[in-house]
Amino acid sequence: MKTSKIKTAGVVKEWNGQHGLIYFHPITLENGDEGSIGTKDESPDWLKVGESLDYTLTETDNGNKIKKFSQPKGGGSYNQTWAESMRITRDACYGAACAHYAGKIAKTPEEVKELADRFVKFVIHGTPQEDFPKWGDVHQNLIHRSASVKHGAAIGDTPDECVKYALESINYIG
Repeated sequence: MKTSKIKTAGVVKEWNGQHGLIYFHPITLENGDEGSIGTKDESPDWLKVGESLDYTLTETDNGNKIKKFSQPKGGGSYNQTWAESMRITRDACYGAACAHYAGKIAKTPEEVKELADRFVKFVIHGTPQEDFPKWGDVHQNLIHRSASVKHGAAIGDTPDECVKYALESINYIG
């Protein structure tokens, strides 16, 4: 996520998509970033010259796409993108693998990455012996399952035990 003040903003075109009418605004930010941002309102209050904007920028074949970052609403959750959820998942799994090998002798970075990759596979795909139902949305499942690998890594002696105890953690927390 980046933050910058809006230097220029305009309306270039309307597009009627599956989610209704979208207005595309070309904008330039004080940090030099520029691109197009889509909004549901023709003139949203937050899209004014001089206003600060928290955003992400994606380069596409059709120019830069800017997406406003929205703060969590109400219950403390927001719509994460799949890429954000996967980054958080990989981070949690790598941290769990590092914690598992902390203090153990002769472990290489490759072995840590191998265990982290195994945790990521477990978080995304589960294991054949799982006996719990999946609940909630996919992002919440990733967060819950990522936490479980930390539990498994803390008590397992081998990679197989780490995954086994992660599964037991999920079944216990339910």
